[in-house]
Amino acid sequence: MAKRFLQIFRDGEAGKHIALSEPLLDGEQGNIQTLSVMAEIVRADRLKADLRRLVLKTIVGDDVKGHDFKGEIEKLFYFAQKKICYRKDPVQVERVMDVWTTLFGTESDQSYKPEGDCGIKAVFLASCLALLGHKPVFVVIKQDKNANSFNHVYNGYIDEAGKVKYLDPTPEDKPIGYEPKSYSKFLVPIF
Repeated sequence: MAKRFLQIFRDGEAGKHIALSEPLLDGEQGNIQTLSVMAEIVRADRLKADLRRLVLKTIVGDDVKGHDFKGEIEKLFYFAQKKICYRKDPVQVERVMDVWTTLFGTESDQSYKPEGDCGIKAVFLASCLALLGHKPVFVVIKQDKNANSFNHVYNGYIDEAGKVKYLDPTPEDKPIGYEPKSYSKFLVPIF
């Protein structure tokens, strides 16, 4: 069996690109390993004031007024759904990226368009939610009852009443609140 790798892109700031590759464990252990790195990226990104300004200016925009938390969440969700093109990861590789790398790529390539799989979209959306004061979680599911690992990740957030609201930006035609069919599901807290 070919060895699998977890490829981690942490650009964060122009000129400080970091890409790490480490062996990825098999099955659910590999899921846990990946989710741990994803949560670490979200916790780090939410502390960056310049990233918050970028998200507010370029994604949320001026038309969403203060205290319009639903409007913020909708803008973030639809950006992740419509502006980050779904692309599968390379064979035997699980990629995760911070917000900066997702938006601008790993090189100075003016033609780069944001792209990634469900994990990249989930980290992006969770980081943006956390930057704006919302409490995100990852939702991990098995869509095949015979699978030895979870095969899809998306987002949730804890609302003011303490309830989880779901956000799956991977399907390009599903609304906020949609949840795909699953045989097994669990929530992964980030904070």
